Amino acid sequence: GYKVMGWMADANGNIDTNQPTTNIQVPVGSSMAAQKTTDMTFVNNLSSEAPIGAGSRVPVSVNAYDAQGNAHKVSGYFQKSANNEWKFTVISPADSGAVVAADESDESVIAFDAATGNYTATGTVIKSILITPTGSAPAFTVVPDFSALTQFGGESTVQADSNGYASGTLESKTIDTDGIITGRFSNGQSMALGRVALATFNNPSGLNKVGDNMYTQSNNSGTAQIGPANTGGRGKFNPGSLEMSNVDLAQEFSNMIITQRGFQANSKIISVSDEMLQELANLKR
Repeated sequence: GYKVMGWMADANGNIDTNQPTTNIQVPVGSSMAAQKTTDMTFVNNLSSEAPIGAGSRVPVSVNAYDAQGNAHKVSGYFQKSANNEWKFTVISPADSGAVVAADESDESVIAFDAATGNYTATGTVIKSILITPTGSAPAFTVVPDFSALTQFGGESTVQADSNGYASGTLESKTIDTDGIITGRFSNGQSMALGRVALATFNNPSGLNKVGDNMYTQSNNSGTAQIGPANTGGRGKFNPGSLEMSNVDLAQEFSNMIITQRGFQANSKIISVSDEMLQELANLKR
């Protein structure tokens, strides 16, 4: 069969459309390598109405992934220590599969602006968390980020997220209007796999028709100007749609009516001619 041309993405999903085009190949069962966790972000709200002390404790946990893609639970809790001030304590769960410890102290003092409820970097904050897996993967550090936390009234809704993930295999593919092919992997991640190229011609009417809705370049059409979709007047893709006929139905119905009228007129002429011949035959008698 024919080959689809474009640009393949590199291992990080980057596509360089300045490079020559090549065959687009998306092998079945392609894999994505694991990515080690380096950052951990805490978001949402800590209640300004919470009491000071243990009664305000808000637990939180998130998975951190080592270089081999193994998940290790990192747990901790926030506890209100004073007005507009909370402490975050790191703990090492028994089921983590690793020893989890903060850099200098297992506690961070997190302060909030009393007027705005926004986080302020005035407290002593944990700069990194060291995770030492019990298996063969090397130890690694994770940098926590508390800057997205707020302190307003209502419930405490703190959540944590990390940027690492386990390895995964390709499960599905989609293509967007720019011709970018994106793969969805079993680890929940998505990554660009390639981009389909489009071509324009100075005289599209001069292309040679070779059948099966296929055309080839000719001297009359000019040289193909190849590039990505939605650039240089190349148009865009319409994924998930069926190709419609290029026939103008209104024009074809008009042509059919004109043909019908012509046929009716010709029928009348034949009928009149037949009557005239019949009259001539009667005169001879």
